[in-house]
Amino acid sequence: QEDIPPRNEEKKKQMSRSSRMYWKSRQNNMSRPRRNWRAAKDMQLYRHHYPNLDVEDDGVMWNVEFYRNQICFRPHGCKIEEILNNWKGDYLELENNHCYIQWLFPLRERGVNMHAFELTQKEIEVFKKDADIRRRLAKAYELMLDFYGIKLLDEKTGKVARTAYWKERFDN
Repeated sequence: QEDIPPRNEEKKKQMSRSSRMYWKSRQNNMSRPRRNWRAAKDMQLYRHHYPNLDVEDDGVMWNVEFYRNQICFRPHGCKIEEILNNWKGDYLELENNHCYIQWLFPLRERGVNMHAFELTQKEIEVFKKDADIRRRLAKAYELMLDFYGIKLLDEKTGKVARTAYWKERFDN
């Protein structure tokens, strides 16, 4: 306990048990990365299908309409087919325009783009059943893999590999 901050004996006595344990663990685990508790909580919510999530259902399946190429992403966007057909390799567009990402990969919870809609359970079921939506989702995934310098080798297994230009794309 001699190395536990603060080094002042009087302050050590005033520290809570949890603080002492924290500093002790820091002392013993300096070489190991610390766990990201926020990420762990997010993963737990994801695995448990977001319990207590109350998504407003206005009857319109915005994410399904976008993936069916019926509406443009918001704000100031275009339809998904335009993205999939014209943006691959356009790294400047992909880097500078951040509005599209939550439309390509909708979340079950509110994200940064206030114009994107949370993915509802009904929409998830439609995504699973609609072959065109699944095809577009796979193409969107490949588009973003390419942006990061990765290529999909096997759709069935999900196996990926670096592209020849991965070093140029790695920092994105």
